[in-house]
Amino acid sequence: MSSEPFAHQVETFNDEVPVFSQSAYELRLHTEAELLIALETLKEYTIGLLSELKDLQLAISSLGLHVDTEQYAMIMLNQDELAKQYYTISQTKIVVADACSSTQ
Repeated sequence: MSSEPFAHQVETFNDEVPVFSQSAYELRLHTEAELLIALETLKEYTIGLLSELKDLQLAISSLGLHVDTEQYAMIMLNQDELAKQYYTISQTKIVVADACSSTQ
C-alpha cells in the first residue's frame, strides 16, 4: 500500500483507469478457478477418509474384535480432525467462490 493516507487515496482515486489489466484479471480468475478445483478435491478426499473410518469402525464392531481404549481414542481423534478439515475446506471454498464472484 502507498504511504499516502488512505482517505486521500480514496478521494483521488481515478475510476477511469483500470485497476487490473485484462491479462492480469484473466490470470487471477484462472488461479482462483484452480484453487476451487483443488479445494473440491481435498473435500472429496476428506469425505472418502471419513467414510473409510466409519466403515472400519463398523467392521471392527461387527467382528467383535477388541479395540483398546487408546486405539479407539486415536480413531475418534482422527475422525474429529477429518471433520474439522472438511469444515475448513468447505468454508475456504465459500470464501474463494465469493471472492471470484465479486471480481466478475
